[in-house]
Amino acid sequence: MAKPTIRTLGKATAIAFFLALSACAEQTEMKSTSINTAEWSAGVLDQGRVIEGANRTLIMSGQVSLTPDADAPFGVVVKHPGDMRAQFQETLNNIDLVLADAGMTHDDIIHMRFFVTDMEAGLGSFDVFMAWLGESDNRPPQSFIGVNELFLPELMIEIEATAATGGD
Repeated sequence: MAKPTIRTLGKATAIAFFLALSACAEQTEMKSTSINTAEWSAGVLDQGRVIEGANRTLIMSGQVSLTPDADAPFGVVVKHPGDMRAQFQETLNNIDLVLADAGMTHDDIIHMRFFVTDMEAGLGSFDVFMAWLGESDNRPPQSFIGVNELFLPELMIEIEATAATGGD
């Protein structure tokens, strides 16, 4: 069977096809609505978030505090072993790099998931995260999960993030 062309589709069908393509290409403004039913979440996180009109979504792999080392078994070693605060900050710096490469910012983050090997140290360093968010009103829904171990035993924190925008 021959591949359809504009000539074989007919004028009306071709016009409908191009109108459909242009409608798909139109950019919509993303709308993000916070859902908070409990008073305890105020100022720290949103319990939920309804996202409408997002057409660019960034789903990050877990970010950690690593540095290249050709002699290491996996080609990387942990930066700041034993220092939760420094690993927390380094991991957030890595998230900044991924966001920037995607043309996004903290304000575009719609969900975060933290994995920590030491809950007390992780919660004790949460101010690092709040400072990282800075003046932004964005308090994405998040989970803070205690785990036994991460990819390398010296890692203390791993953060996954999802971001979305309505443009480009």
